[in-house]
Amino acid sequence: MPEIRFGTASFAYEGWKGLVYHERYRAATFKVECLREYARFAPFRAVEFDFPFYRPPSEAQLTRYAAALPAGFPVVSKVWEEITMPRFPGPRHGARSGRDNPRYLDARAFREEVLPAYEKAFAGHMGPFVFEFPTEWQPSPKRRAEFLGRLDGFLAELPAQHTYAVEIRTPAYFARDYFDVLRRRGTAHVFNWWTRTPALLEQWEAAQPLPGKLAVARILVAPGVPYEQAVARFRPYDRMQAPREDMRRDVVRLIRHITEAGADAFVLVNNRAEGCAPLTVRALARELGIEIPEEPPHGLF
Repeated sequence: MPEIRFGTASFAYEGWKGLVYHERYRAATFKVECLREYARFAPFRAVEFDFPFYRPPSEAQLTRYAAALPAGFPVVSKVWEEITMPRFPGPRHGARSGRDNPRYLDARAFREEVLPAYEKAFAGHMGPFVFEFPTEWQPSPKRRAEFLGRLDGFLAELPAQHTYAVEIRTPAYFARDYFDVLRRRGTAHVFNWWTRTPALLEQWEAAQPLPGKLAVARILVAPGVPYEQAVARFRPYDRMQAPREDMRRDVVRLIRHITEAGADAFVLVNNRAEGCAPLTVRALARELGIEIPEEPPHGLF
């Protein structure tokens, strides 16, 4: 039977104390050690690491995270942004701002600068690697063809023993030729609920037939709402502030479509969707008929 793995986009939030986290932590170790409790919170069965987007994690970092997770608990890991951005945006990148990025869609950079630490220290927890691409503003047909051609070549060079998923944020790219690339390379699509992407069920229709036997859904920010605005509104993420029944209805329908197609699903929720990702996950699970205890069990490992 297809598996549904719920989790959240990142995990070390002070606002979740009393909901997900009940133990006492030292400030210096909370961001790692809290994963022990995270993995016990129903119905969490996966987690997303978003910090590798900014810098590849070291072997030592991944060793610490692996020690905090139960055996086989999968992690969906975002991939270093230098592999997915065509040029450096500013001002975060300083003197490189506005320049072309030499590592853009460079499979060797992924194989040599990202993957080794995971293979050495995190082999038991490697879920899909997510390649998140930035928005292209009104791309020309030539630019669109160039992107798909380079994406196709990049995916072809990745080690076949691992699992990959692509997240695009350019509305014009959600078309048959993009999904054809994913099918050809055995790569999953990330169904993303985000500021400027098509509706989830529109993405589902465009993706038919579904690429492969895996799909990833990332429930991030309500359409039309800038990310920074959602951060300011919802912090510290300790309660539901803006319930979106329409979003939950579409996510439940999407999950059912995915599993009916015989595919597994990773469903990852961000705090900026409704204000508190764990409560959104529980609401989605209940709508799918999954029974959830009110309090997480303790002392399981």
